[in-house]
This record gives sequence, C-alpha cells and structure tokens, in this order.
Amino acid sequence: MFSNNKGFDATKLKAALKLASSRFDVAKNKKSALMKQNMREIAMLLAEEPPKEEKARIRTERLIKDDYLIEAYEILQLECQLLTERVQLLKHSNKNECPADLVP
Repeated sequence: MFSNNKGFDATKLKAALKLASSRFDVAKNKKSALMKQNMREIAMLLAEEPPKEEKARIRTERLIKDDYLIEAYEILQLECQLLTERVQLLKHSNKNECPADLVP
C-alpha cells in the first residue's frame, strides 16, 4: 500500500478497503445470527418456571453490547466504502496535503 516515501499504491489501498468492507459484512452477519440465537435462549430462560431472570439479564446485557458492535461495524464499513470511492482523489492530490474534501 505504502512504498518507501513515494506515496501509496492506490490499487492496493482500494483492494484492502474492499476486503475490509467485505470482512465487516461477514462479521456483522455472523454476529447477527448469534444474536438471534441468544434472543431465543433469553426467551427460554424467562419462560422457565421459575424464570431465571438473573441469567437472562446478563445475556441481555451481552446482547446489547453485541448490537453496539454491529453498529460500529456498519460505521467502519461505510467509511471503508467512502474511502474506496475517494482513492482517486488521494492519488491525484498533492503528496504533502490531504484534499479538503476528505478532512472532517
């Protein structure tokens, strides 16, 4: 991607960003499937007689953390896609400065 102070290789950067984006997608799908399974298990814990509320509460807290993680994956995936689209701007810009469009 970066080569001995000569800038960077836009092709390698674009490929790496696309790969990262697809990996975030796989991670999101995997985590979502596990979350659905955990929701069913939480429902079963609450349906038992007597209900196991403490175990259900602990698993629910983990479920909420996983949901936040999925949201973070989505944000990172969007940023990777945005950078993928703007690689050409980086390639043609001045070597020492970041284009104004890319600065938040």
